Amino acid sequence: MRVFFANNVRFSSRPRRNRAYLGSMAKPKTTKHTKKSPAAPKKASKKKASATLSRSAKQSLLRPRAGAVDLAFDLVTKWKNERGLRVDQLSPAKLRSTALKARKAGDRRTKLADKQARQMQPIADAHLLAEDALWRRLLALRAAIALRARIDPAVEQRFSTLIDALKNRAAPAKPPAPTT
Repeated sequence: MRVFFANNVRFSSRPRRNRAYLGSMAKPKTTKHTKKSPAAPKKASKKKASATLSRSAKQSLLRPRAGAVDLAFDLVTKWKNERGLRVDQLSPAKLRSTALKARKAGDRRTKLADKQARQMQPIADAHLLAEDALWRRLLALRAAIALRARIDPAVEQRFSTLIDALKNRAAPAKPPAPTT
């Protein structure tokens, strides 16, 4: 459609249609202009954290053998080829879906365990170093007690818990009761 302007009058190459002539085909003029309200923005769906299982619920769960997921995937392909085998409320697709869920959950668990192990490693190393320093100092104290016990045998009796712990290779269960 071409539009021409002459003396501030607009002309069009397309003739105007007469509304009365068009009859029922003509759209009536609407004076009310309605604006569509913009759609509400979609909220990001948050995955709900699954509730942790109680001790009794965990005990009631079956413990599958190692490799159960791989076994399920193998059986899915075999089951698809076996036409006569039917199980109520179970199909190869449902078995495959369940195996996928189990594999994903196992992968997430492994990934988190690896991450926690990496985060825990410096703490575990610091613990080992601290225990090493403690043990070396206890051995040094034991050596000093042995030297002092040559002069004063009562020292060895006062530190008998340390001497017994080093002999038996077990830490004392309780500190010794005070003597009165």
